[in-house]
Amino acid sequence: MDQLSLFDPAHTPSGRAVNEAAGELPRLARELVEVMGMPAAMQLIHEFGGRRLIVPGWPLKRRSSRFQFLEDMVGAQAAQAFAQRWGNIEIQVPLCKTAMQLV
Repeated sequence: MDQLSLFDPAHTPSGRAVNEAAGELPRLARELVEVMGMPAAMQLIHEFGGRRLIVPGWPLKRRSSRFQFLEDMVGAQAAQAFAQRWGNIEIQVPLCKTAMQLV
């Protein structure tokens, strides 16, 4: 094992737990991670898991409180990516119970 691999997060207990948890994510959660990035997707799941969410489509016709709330929560870039992919579509944000228990 070389020195660099010792610092690979997959070689730590928490890194292995995260990798295992990622395998337990529902399809929509994996898509959220792919589109928004891991930190933003996990924040969205933490805040809205199990609830329905509708965000205006991108580009915005006008600013809305729903988009502003999302932007404040996950950041402008992640909110825009979300709106481009799922704007004007009601989605049910997954709970990810199994994955969250593993981390």
